[in-house]
Amino acid sequence: MVNNMNGEEPSSELTYLFHPKNIAVIGASENLNKFGGQVLYNLKLGNYQGNIFPINPKRDKVAGKTSYKTIKHVPEPLDLVISVIPNYQTPQTIEDCVDVAAKFVIINTAGFKEIAQFDENGMKYYNEIVRILKQAKGVTRTIGPNCMGLTCPISNLNAMLGFLPLAKKFEDFNISVTSQSGTWTWSVVNSANSHGVGIANAVSNGNELDLKFEDFVEYFGFYDNNTNAIVGYVEGFRNFTKIKKIAAEISEKKPIIILKGGRTESGAESARSHTSAIAGNYDIFKSFCNQTGIIEARNFNEIIGLARAIKIAHPDNYPKNNRVTIFTGGGGEGVIISDIIESCGLRLAKLQQHTIDNISTLLPPIWPHNNPVDTVGATNFVWMDIKKILEILIKDENTDIILIASPLMGARKGEFPPGLKDYVRLMMGIENITFEMIESFDKKMSKDIIRIAKKTDKLIIFTTIYYNAQETQEYKVLEDMFDNGILVVSDPEAGAQIIQKMLRYKNFFKIS
Repeated sequence: MVNNMNGEEPSSELTYLFHPKNIAVIGASENLNKFGGQVLYNLKLGNYQGNIFPINPKRDKVAGKTSYKTIKHVPEPLDLVISVIPNYQTPQTIEDCVDVAAKFVIINTAGFKEIAQFDENGMKYYNEIVRILKQAKGVTRTIGPNCMGLTCPISNLNAMLGFLPLAKKFEDFNISVTSQSGTWTWSVVNSANSHGVGIANAVSNGNELDLKFEDFVEYFGFYDNNTNAIVGYVEGFRNFTKIKKIAAEISEKKPIIILKGGRTESGAESARSHTSAIAGNYDIFKSFCNQTGIIEARNFNEIIGLARAIKIAHPDNYPKNNRVTIFTGGGGEGVIISDIIESCGLRLAKLQQHTIDNISTLLPPIWPHNNPVDTVGATNFVWMDIKKILEILIKDENTDIILIASPLMGARKGEFPPGLKDYVRLMMGIENITFEMIESFDKKMSKDIIRIAKKTDKLIIFTTIYYNAQETQEYKVLEDMFDNGILVVSDPEAGAQIIQKMLRYKNFFKIS
């Protein structure tokens, strides 16, 4: 076994971590209020098929399984050990794991280097583990401490704290997640699955005493065939030499999307107390991303948005260029979106004359005859077939991207958008609008856009306030659009930022 503690390179032996044939849980319990109970519950919930060995010296059986007093009593060599016992007991546990040559240990427990400024014992226990691992010379590798565990759907492995169902792996596109924040890992897995992106693997790295962010990027990038893109949260690189060496090569084949924590002085201070990470200079991090093709995300929602965009575009379906046509229902909104587009380094498409002429047959004479395509509040816009305008726009040779600012998509919330009842009564003579009417309109609009999207290689972006990447269930109408290659986002700025980063990635690697 290679030894990262001594600077050597990890190999595909990390496969045993994500695909273990057996697991021991030190501190196993039947109490779901305890971490040992949560781990066993989640392993069962995920339908893990390997052998599970509870370790609890006070019990003969735990959750119906034979319990062992120590790791040394387990009757077979171990691929993975999960430790949830207190910090002061952890060094001895790691030594026991080394003695039995357990391949990997996840140390969920907190209370080590991250509390050193408050409790000197935390650093003492941390240093003891470091000493043990160095002497072991790579026999046993560790994840954590202070982490949430990992998950791998293809192995039915749900070895995380909390109560997260087994992540879903999809047939066509899956991300692998590595993070220096535990709850962030949990949130990305949950949101990605809820919004059409599969999970190949996810690991919470914690304080990264041994295995680090860079090691997992390397494994997902070079060795895991189920990974199509890599998503990460990092407060500070601990092995910058390694990530610098491998980032561009991996990113060209599998996009790497990273959210950087500790970008400000206050954030950097928080990072030190969170995982003990030294949050490096943000300008250096940004420059590093620009030099290696890493895609930087601004926030959690953009992480999910970028993953969805990459699913649509990768590897060879990126927009041809940066020319955007805006389709909206109001002039002011078109102006605002135009500013957003240009501020993100994109261009408003100059529509071909035949495009303008054809649209003029559908809209009132006062429409701007330009991009943005503004329906100037036409009273029939809400109900007319927007497909007629989209059919024209997808044929415009000066347009690479069509951004639709949606007027409605309002049936999801169980309540009407503000002013909608008054609008339809005054403008359309409909006194009693129902949710069924709104949903019917939503479905019709969605089907029209999907049908048109299948005719073009242009990227279509649909913006609506009724999409939220952090909600656990997506409105079915919007879900259908995304499943058919239409990027749904919450607002035009989110869409423009994502386009900009997609194109930067495409141009960096000269993707045709």
